Amino acid sequence: MTVSITFRNDTGGNPGKGSNLTPAEVDTNFLNLMEAVEALQAVAFTGESIGSITVTAGQMTVTGDQGSDFGSHTMPVATFNLRGEWATATAYALNDIVTYFGAGYVCQAAHTSAASFEADAGLATPRWKPITGSPRARSRTSVTAETGSKTFAVPPSQMFATGDRVVTVDSGGTRRMVGTITGYALDALFDDVFWKLSVDVVSATGSGSADDWTIIADAVPGLAVVTKTATSATLAASEQGMVVLDPSAPQIVALPAVTPGLWFAVRNASSSDDATFDSDGSEEIDGAASYVLKPGFGAVLIGDGAGWRVVATVAPAVDNALAVGRSGGSAEMLSVPASRIVGRKATGNVAALTAAEVLSLINGATLAGNLFTGVQKLPAGSAAAPALTASSDTDTGLYFPAADILGFAAGGVLQFQVSAVAGAANRIVARGSTSGNEVSLAAEGSDTDIGIDLTPKGTGLVHVDGGLGETFRIRSNGFWGIEPNEVRRGASGAAHHSFYTNGFSGSEQFRVEHAWSAVNYAMAKGGATGSGTSFCAAGVDTNIDLLLTPKGSGLVRFGGHTAIGGESVTGYVTIRDAGGTTRKLAVVS
Repeated sequence: MTVSITFRNDTGGNPGKGSNLTPAEVDTNFLNLMEAVEALQAVAFTGESIGSITVTAGQMTVTGDQGSDFGSHTMPVATFNLRGEWATATAYALNDIVTYFGAGYVCQAAHTSAASFEADAGLATPRWKPITGSPRARSRTSVTAETGSKTFAVPPSQMFATGDRVVTVDSGGTRRMVGTITGYALDALFDDVFWKLSVDVVSATGSGSADDWTIIADAVPGLAVVTKTATSATLAASEQGMVVLDPSAPQIVALPAVTPGLWFAVRNASSSDDATFDSDGSEEIDGAASYVLKPGFGAVLIGDGAGWRVVATVAPAVDNALAVGRSGGSAEMLSVPASRIVGRKATGNVAALTAAEVLSLINGATLAGNLFTGVQKLPAGSAAAPALTASSDTDTGLYFPAADILGFAAGGVLQFQVSAVAGAANRIVARGSTSGNEVSLAAEGSDTDIGIDLTPKGTGLVHVDGGLGETFRIRSNGFWGIEPNEVRRGASGAAHHSFYTNGFSGSEQFRVEHAWSAVNYAMAKGGATGSGTSFCAAGVDTNIDLLLTPKGSGLVRFGGHTAIGGESVTGYVTIRDAGGTTRKLAVVS
């Protein structure tokens, strides 16, 4: 409806007449307005509904079904407030976000936090709702680490579901259980704060109970576990994955036909019975028709086209054992980068390497082999702990006291040492002998003439001890008898020196007898040119006789005899006879 109005001035886009209105024009305006109001009153009002709502970039526009435009409005937006790690006795508002135990939670109702997160999250109307993170919870239920069905009290509304695999670890890190969730719901045995989480534990390490457990998703969430309890069981290719054997008697497990890449990670959960794997048809398991898995042991079986291979075995309650093998006769059974070490820290045997590789043995290891090429390096060692020794006598052996010195220790003490001489051309060689011959300690080298120097320290002596028999012998050029030989013989109470010529089987030529408590001795001296040699007495006493005593009726001989006559006595020489009586020998002209 349009109402015609005459304006004096331009108003609201309507032009004015520019002068005052006449009385008639004023009356006409009122008449037109009255007729318009009466027309509206004559029609019943039915109202107008929303025809459409349009939202663009956060702006909402509402239009009536009769064409009315109700304008544009800005849409409200929820605001989240990051509050960090959850804390006790803290005021939290709606939409606050906290982290707790590795997961994120949003506040559903304003509150001041209780003494524990579980108390807030476990209410009939939980104050916190998980929004991020893997299934994870904390349970302070006392549970024993072992296989079988186990129950944990955990907060509700966690991201757990029946069939999920979980790992439970105690706060001390010494107990660990792996299993599958069989139930997660409110239970009459628990109050409104906690729900009952039931887990079928298939493997457990550690022993005893703990009352603080962390429950998290397994490393391979949802991976199916096949359990075989029958004494005669069959594994199908569709059951590839983790297999638990839990027989009540010795078990036979038939394997499917080999498909390259098909694998089974199996564990014999029995405490007393073997599980024997039987291959399909003519196929073999590591070259044999069957494979026995002992109670408590685990193994990984992989099909490689030619048969089944046991690529890893795990023993219970001991250090893990790893068996490594390759098909096709490859000699490279175990390979590691050059910068890595393959070692064994416990006692036992370590197999040999080939070519130019270096094998490092930790203390206690034993190396068996009969051929070593290249340089074998040993530590310096010490007299108490030689570098090279016998396992039954660890303080006797070879070691290296310093650079260029080789030491031989016995009983933890240095007994013999070889020291280097720069540019040495000669050496000492020790040799054994055949029966009836002497052992040898000889000088050898590039020189034609080489001596042997035996040098004592300080006033020490060189001792040659042969017991009661022959003690010492000198020979020249390696042959007896070429030069005079000295032989010392000793017998209890009658020691003496004998001088032989013409070798060991030759004749005794001179002997020096032992005199008890001797202080005087006989001395032989040579003489300079024009002087004679002498044989004289020497010793402590001032006056010492020189005895020349023949044997039996033998006489002392002096030079040759010349007969003379008519000589007169001019003096005498005093001597003593064998009995000690003084005698005078006449001197003639």
